[in-house]
Amino acid sequence: MWTAEAWEMDCVWMDNLESRIAANPALWLAKVKSVTASEEAAAELERLKVTATDDAVCELAELVAYLTEAVVELSTMITA
Repeated sequence: MWTAEAWEMDCVWMDNLESRIAANPALWLAKVKSVTASEEAAAELERLKVTATDDAVCELAELVAYLTEAVVELSTMITA
């Protein structure tokens, strides 16, 4: 039996994109996982806004902000 996870994200096209990914796949995998986690956290925040307390919403908003910062940091590492 096999299991697998797949991630995808949009990024700006550049001529050497494939070679940059091949040169540092761990960084790109971390970036796409961060993007996915951020999107999932944002979706969870929207779901909880309907029923959650203000404190829970604030905690989730902080999580989304943290994950967004991580994505930005990873993207700057890639372009450096």
